[in-house]
Order: sequence, then structure tokens, then C-alpha cells
Amino acid sequence: MLFNKDNNGSRELYELTGIFYASTRYESVASEVDHAVSVVSDLVGADVMKKAEDEYAKETPDDAHFLSLVRMPVACLAVCNFSKANLVSHEDTGRKIKTDDNEKVPFEWMIDRDDREQLERYYRAMDSLYSYLAESWPEWSRNPLKTGCVVRTLDQLEAVFPVDRSYYCFHMLLPLIMSVQRRKLVKLVGADGISAALENPDAAMSELLREYAVLGALKTAVQRWSLDVFPLSVARRFAPSYQGNRESKTATTDEIDWYLLKLSTQMEDAEAEIVEMMSGGRNPYEDFPLLPENDPRKKYFTTQ
Repeated sequence: MLFNKDNNGSRELYELTGIFYASTRYESVASEVDHAVSVVSDLVGADVMKKAEDEYAKETPDDAHFLSLVRMPVACLAVCNFSKANLVSHEDTGRKIKTDDNEKVPFEWMIDRDDREQLERYYRAMDSLYSYLAESWPEWSRNPLKTGCVVRTLDQLEAVFPVDRSYYCFHMLLPLIMSVQRRKLVKLVGADGISAALENPDAAMSELLREYAVLGALKTAVQRWSLDVFPLSVARRFAPSYQGNRESKTATTDEIDWYLLKLSTQMEDAEAEIVEMMSGGRNPYEDFPLLPENDPRKKYFTTQ
């Protein structure tokens, strides 16, 4: 449990987010808090969440800063989802909107912007938590997903595709990068080539492998994911229409196809450089026979 100690959950949500009424019954948002805890736990691991829950259960936490960093994204995501479901009241006679003379119902674009800003707060909170774990959590640096990946750090990702120093984006893309490494790069350079890149990350070949892996991960992300899973500053790089007042507009098929073609072309260029470097700078197809050997005295055919 991360909230509602002494039945004070609504006050705790207000103190963290500043936009949740402390007078609201906690039971109305409890399910969203539980869902947010599950989401954050999946992203940072059960061990991190377990330590935060242990700290919260103490009368005085030993590491209040760590506890706050874990609770903040949970609170932001829970309040964001609660706000979306709380636009209208649900009564036995149907859904209602209640206002008085001093209140007005916001326009749809205002609601969209507010939803987006609440998501941005969640992403920033996750960035802070990931940054803390990377710097202060020894077990985090020994994560098998990171130790065996050619892209180990945020700086290495930023060198290929800037994500505005977002640790959240880095860890979202990491499983896709590992998938490209396992399914493509191992076939291209072999297990020994991957090991060499891990041992010498500053080598030119290592940089090419990282470029290929990141581009492949981005290509997969565009095909599978919604832009909403990325912070707005990063999502804008995926589609020209995802700008300004049109930020909620879905990217067109032509825009998606154009971006995928762009990524595919860059991957082909990186693959060509990798093959050339592996062959010592010479054309790997130089001695490849253009025509197969053919003896005119050998004629074979079958009939049925």
C-alpha cells in the first residue's frame, strides 16, 4: 500500500499533485490508484515497489525522498485517469453535468490539453524516478536487460535519437532495442560481434550497431504504439501533424508510411556500413559470381 494511511488518502493525493480535492472520498479513486501502482511496478520492477511500500508502512520513513519519487508517478497517473472518468456524474437517471452560475463547462480542446499536461506530469515523474534509480540503486545497473544490450545508457540513445533526456523513453524503447539486437544484429555480426561491442562501446563498430538497433526499435514503436506513450516533445518527431493545436490529431497513413520509409533507409545505410567494416573496407560482393557456372554438355530435364 502506498496511499490512504490512517484513511488520509485523498489528502495525500492532493499534497503530491495539487489538483485533487482533499475532500473527495478516497474510495472513488482507490481503483485508479491500484491500477497506477500496477503500471509503475511493471515499469520499475516489483523490488522497487516493495521497498517503497515498506518505507510507507513505517511511522517515519528512512528514505522519504525515494518514497516520494515512487509515489509521485502513481499519484499523477491515478488522478489523470480519475479525471477522465469524472467529466460527468453517473446517476440512476443517467449521466449529468452540474454547474452553477460561476462555473462553465470547458471546451473539448481544453480537456484534451489538460489530459495531455497531466500525462506530461506523469512522464516527468517517471523520469525523476528512473534517474534516481540509475544513480542510487545498485541493483538497477545490474539489470540483465541493460547489461546485455548494445545501448546501455541514455547518452548512447541520445546520440542516435534525441529524447530530451527522458529516462522514461529510454526504458520504454529498451525492450524493442533488445528485440532488434536478438533478431537482427546477432544474425548480422554474430554473437562474437555483439560481445565485442559490449566490451568496447567506444569502437566505431559499436556505434554502428547502436545506430541500427535504435532505428529498428523506433520503426517497431511507430508500427505498434500510439504516440500517447511518449512525452509530447518526443512524439512531435514522429508525425508532422502532431503539432500545436493539432496535437490530438491522429497521424495520417501517408505520414506514418513516410516516417517508416525514412527509418528503413537509414537502417539500410547503417547495415551497409556494418557489412563494409566487417569485410575490412572492401566490397564484400566483389568476388561474387554474377552468373553460375554452366556446362553446355550437361542438359537435364524431367517429364511427367
